[in-house]
Amino acid sequence: GLDAEAVKKIADAQALTVQATGRSKISKVNDAALQRVTDHTSGKCLSLSGIIPTTQLQQLFSALEQNRSTQRIDSEGIGLADAGCQLAASLFRTNKRICEVDLQMNQITE
Repeated sequence: GLDAEAVKKIADAQALTVQATGRSKISKVNDAALQRVTDHTSGKCLSLSGIIPTTQLQQLFSALEQNRSTQRIDSEGIGLADAGCQLAASLFRTNKRICEVDLQMNQITE
């Protein structure tokens, strides 16, 4: 189970969540996509598609650290691999609002 501090962090994060609906799709990490994430207009569900290079994932996940709208990330088959998985783990430690993620078909080793 979660300790009291972890439960409080999650509750605090949820209290600051921007109420968002809908889905936003990113197939290329560019300035416009990063701006949507920074402005908290990336939607409740952020759908990533295509192979996204690790450097672009790093930019995206960095922007998502402070995002208050996205709660689910669909990242199936984006080429995340182990390096991207480490970036994602860091993001999830920082942004407690993101509570669902799809990591299928990403060449992640155990």
